[in-house]
Amino acid sequence: MSFEYFLLLQIILMLAGAGAMLFLLLSTLSFLYGAPFVMTDRKAVDAALKMAGVKKGDVFYDLGSGDGRVVFAAAALGAKATGVEINPTLWMWSACRSVLGKSRANFILASFFDVNLRDADVVFVYTWPKTNEKLQAKLERELKKGARIISHRFTFPGWKPVATDDGQKLFLYITG
Repeated sequence: MSFEYFLLLQIILMLAGAGAMLFLLLSTLSFLYGAPFVMTDRKAVDAALKMAGVKKGDVFYDLGSGDGRVVFAAAALGAKATGVEINPTLWMWSACRSVLGKSRANFILASFFDVNLRDADVVFVYTWPKTNEKLQAKLERELKKGARIISHRFTFPGWKPVATDDGQKLFLYITG
């Protein structure tokens, strides 16, 4: 192996290592601000959208949208679907997939605490219990009467779900 190839290989390995470190650093953002990225399996996505009655024309938000799978599924049902993601890597991945796939899904790079949800008909969350506690006041303040909230895995303290799916660990709440 010539010196030039050896040097090129070293540069490529250093860039790959730097990229991996940057990804880990950016992933820490979502961990600190709500929950780490955990994929929602397709059965849970389908069950959540069915439970919430997502339909054409609904304004749908996924708070902490990760790779965008829930947002894409809601958009496929005709909802005006928006994912809110704080991790730039995951946001870029979702936004690029939306453009390349000519999806109607929209993605915002932001903390979901900073996004106005007043027009939401349906909100999907898959966040930790402590985050749900912090998010609860925002949802009570901003969501209109009759808005549907689907929480995957974790409940909101003091709220009684109107429906549950024990198999998929889904909880449906409707604002009053």
